[in-house]
Amino acid sequence: MSAVVNLRLPVLQQREIFADSAVGYGATEMVAAGSWLAVVRGGYADGILRAQSGRGRGCAVIGDRRVEVPMIGRVSMDTSVFDISVLTAEQRARLEIIEVLNESLTVDQMGVAADTIGYEILTSLGRRYCRIYR
Repeated sequence: MSAVVNLRLPVLQQREIFADSAVGYGATEMVAAGSWLAVVRGGYADGILRAQSGRGRGCAVIGDRRVEVPMIGRVSMDTSVFDISVLTAEQRARLEIIEVLNESLTVDQMGVAADTIGYEILTSLGRRYCRIYR
């Protein structure tokens, strides 16, 4: 079987955290001072299930290089947050996309993170995405 979906979410903003802080609705997760966070366009209205909150992962895409980054906090309607602290300042400056589905981050893995199956992930993907069929 091969991957059928590649879902790339644009980075809307990056923030350095200057004091220990809570992230997400209901302050569901704490991040340490010095952390870097990326807010991406894609939330539960787009099919990123809330059940993935704090349990999902993505790949920060910098050029042709991919670095795994954890999703943190609670997924909101239109956005999700990833901890990009592992990236260098140069990598953060070039960061435009975080992939949440690709050949190494499969729908089945996303399903496990959300306590469901890959088919529900595929059928939940919203209408706001630009689709390219090959």
